[in-house]
Parts: sequence; C-alpha cells; structure tokens
Amino acid sequence: IWKYSVGNYLASILAAIPSFILPLMIVNLLSGQQNAYFYIAWTIASILFSIPFAASQSLFAEGSHFEDKLRINANKAIRFALVLLVPATILVVVMGKWLLLLFGASYSSNALTLLWILGSSSIFVGINSVYYTILLVRHRIRELLVLRGLITIAVLVTSALIMPAMGIVGIGYAWLGAQALVSIYVALAIRWRYR
Repeated sequence: IWKYSVGNYLASILAAIPSFILPLMIVNLLSGQQNAYFYIAWTIASILFSIPFAASQSLFAEGSHFEDKLRINANKAIRFALVLLVPATILVVVMGKWLLLLFGASYSSNALTLLWILGSSSIFVGINSVYYTILLVRHRIRELLVLRGLITIAVLVTSALIMPAMGIVGIGYAWLGAQALVSIYVALAIRWRYR
C-alpha cells in the first residue's frame, strides 16, 4: 500500500507541475500580460481536460472492483470521454473567440490560437488519462511515473526553448506534442500487450 500510495501521489504531483511552473516561466521569459492570456486559455482548456478525468475516475472505481472487466470498462470510458470531448472541443474552437471576448478584446486576439491548440490536445489527454487509470488498476506505478514525468519534462523544456520565439503559442505546441507522443506510445503498448 505504501509503494502504491507514494507512487500515485508522485504521479499526481508530476501531472500538476506544468500548471504551476509554466506561469512562472511566462512571467520571467515574456511578461505578466502574456501570463494573463495564457491563464485564461489554460483555464478554459482545463474544463475540457476534466471530461476524461471524470471518465477515468469512474473507470478506476469500476476497475478496482472488477479487474476482470477492465478492458470492457476501459473501452466504455474512452468512448464516453470521446462522445463528450469531440463536440466540446469543436464548440471551444468555434466559440473560442467569443469566450475570450468575455475577458476583453486583447484576450481574444492574443490567446485564441493557444486555446485552439490546447483544445485540440484534449483528445490525446483523454486517451492518456484512461491509460493512466489502467496502469493504476494494474499496479504499474513505475510506468505511470515515467509517462507523467516525460510529459512534464518535455512540456517545460520545450516551452522554455521555443517560448522566446513563439510566445505562449509555443507552450500549446509543446503540450500538444507531448500528449500526442504519449498517445502514440499508449496505442502501441495496448496493441502489443492486449493483442
């Protein structure tokens, strides 16, 4: 229990680090104003990210009690998340300009592209989130920590390198790229393990 709990706690910390460190990086490398634009886009995108998180929580509860049905429940969780995520993502892409206009015209002109990129990443976040839950149920904590750590390091390092040239949009590309790469790994791992 100790190893499992500590591993799960560390994975949660690794998942949260980008949302704590990125604003500090933006303030130091760009400006406080750019940080405000980033924060609003990140907050709106986080609403999308909460959809697969909720599906994964349900999967964890079901998988912990009925591990023999984990594959069936994982498929249901991913389908449920995608059924909600796809229209929600389209809505954010289409209505993003007006959502950001609620905070001011400067937010709409400076954070819209970032919001589109972060919104697009929600599909990959959904796939990865379900896989993380499978790892938790199967007690594969080391793999979970490696994946969470890789995403965190990739996002922070890539953002630091490209943010001076691309601004906050660079963070979006770093986030999207890291999530997409892990999703490719997830697809290959599932195919290899459960073929």
